Amino acid sequence: MYNKLLEIWRDELKSDEITELPTDFVQKVADYLKKISEERRMLDKKTAKASLLKKEEQNVKRMLKELMRVRFNKLAKKAGKGEKKLQGLLSFEEEALSKLASSLESYQV
Repeated sequence: MYNKLLEIWRDELKSDEITELPTDFVQKVADYLKKISEERRMLDKKTAKASLLKKEEQNVKRMLKELMRVRFNKLAKKAGKGEKKLQGLLSFEEEALSKLASSLESYQV
């Protein structure tokens, strides 16, 4: 999952458009983070494996946070142009785009 997330993150950063994510993306990342957390809990914190898992968890969270920030910025730009529907969005992103576009419409003169 780490490599898949890394690929998705890189693609999103390179593209001017919002890239399509698998519909189960959020669930897969959540499951992956849970697995890492459970593995870390079972290990002595002083081991190399525990340190590597901690770093992996931090990297996953950082990539996910940046991925969502970049996607939201792209959504905001699209909403500013009056676009209300885009392909490849996650359900909560579709809702955010719709609400943002509607809000911006009400302020346009």
